[in-house]
Amino acid sequence: MYINSNHIKILNIIKNSNNTTFEHILPFFKLSSQQVKNYIFDIYQEISPNEKNLNLNSIILKIHNSKNLKQHLRKKQEFTKDEKIYYIAFNILLKKHVTISSISRDLEVTKRGLNYYFAEVNKILLNSSQNCQNIKLKISTKGVQLIASKNTIDSLTFSIFFKLLIEKDTLPTKFRSLLIKHIRVESLYQFKKDCGKLCETFNHKLSIYSLYFFLALVATSSQSSAKSKIKDIPLKELSKYNSNSTFDESTFKKIFLYLKKSELGNLPKENIVFLLSGISNMLNLSDRYPKEVISICTQIRPIIYKFLDKNIYNNPNYFKLIAPWVQLCMYRELFSIDDFNFLKFSFDLNEFKTLNFIEMTKEISKILPKFSFYESVIFWCNFSKKESIPNEFDYFLVYNNIPNHLIENIINKLEKKYPFKIKKSITLSNLKYHSFESKKDKIITLEKMRVFIKNVELINLPFPI
Repeated sequence: MYINSNHIKILNIIKNSNNTTFEHILPFFKLSSQQVKNYIFDIYQEISPNEKNLNLNSIILKIHNSKNLKQHLRKKQEFTKDEKIYYIAFNILLKKHVTISSISRDLEVTKRGLNYYFAEVNKILLNSSQNCQNIKLKISTKGVQLIASKNTIDSLTFSIFFKLLIEKDTLPTKFRSLLIKHIRVESLYQFKKDCGKLCETFNHKLSIYSLYFFLALVATSSQSSAKSKIKDIPLKELSKYNSNSTFDESTFKKIFLYLKKSELGNLPKENIVFLLSGISNMLNLSDRYPKEVISICTQIRPIIYKFLDKNIYNNPNYFKLIAPWVQLCMYRELFSIDDFNFLKFSFDLNEFKTLNFIEMTKEISKILPKFSFYESVIFWCNFSKKESIPNEFDYFLVYNNIPNHLIENIINKLEKKYPFKIKKSITLSNLKYHSFESKKDKIITLEKMRVFIKNVELINLPFPI
């Protein structure tokens, strides 16, 4: 049976929520009702190939209660057409030259059949490059060679890394292994901590997307074979790396000193301009957004007014809060990114319907096609009314992938809905530095995570709240 990433995505949705029904699953996919049904039946065939005549929701319940099904599906998972195209593009960008036989063998596609995929790869590279005149895919009997400037290759490599990091949980094993092989970070914990410190320096919070952004920058820079490292650059040479005045002198020095001390300091010196440019864009230090981003923010404002906040037109921070997510959605559209990162939460699908997330997401998607339920949750946390109630409980909120700037609002919503008060919020990475009182303290989480602290109860609550 042909198993692909859509089977994995549907399985993840079924596994991540209790009382899932077919009506819950359907809005997450731009597929027909019959296509989604077929995927569910395919998954069920892997559990009970001979059992017939069960209704759809009974099948979904059996899938939810199954054990080790994801590992079983992964062993059978094959590449989709789009994944084959990006697998080829990724290999070409990393190696600059690939043989026809190696790609044919990896993807189990005939050499003649590869002609279609090479044409599609060429389209992606041309459409994604800012200067398509500087890029060419040369195909011969010996293989495929990429001819482009270093800046063009770096830019495209970064974009593909970023796409794959977002999609990594549903990629075929071969593709995921290739991706992980090129993410050269000695300690992910330390790297995440360093990136968080840099973001905080400029009043930004490290989200899962900004972490992927940093990892993509590092992975791209790591492809260089140069031995000189950023940490070896003396301060007296500092000014020549800011020749385009991307930063003011104070900001530039602050970032540079951070880079020298952090794990990013081990990157090749020749990539510092590329790295600094990426950091500037990610942190949006100019506090300016492209006209097309502002235009979309303006278009979706009435929808947010309708579903979330009647005072949205009086909010002075509206564009600052919305624009980064609009840019992310536009980037998803450019690189055909399927983003299911909201599955990291332990969500309640009934709440999606109660809070009108489905309707709001559909309306915004007409303007911004890659807008997802994740952004709906973010917008809801930013703009829906905040209330809190006093009580006597001392509970701790532990989180991993939730953006830091949403925590205060989430705590207020938790305290509104449940009979407890959050004493403190703690990131998962900092949990080991905290001392708990056994049998008195309890941990609250909204995400799928394993936390084992003796005599301290872990309470996993559904999200949205």
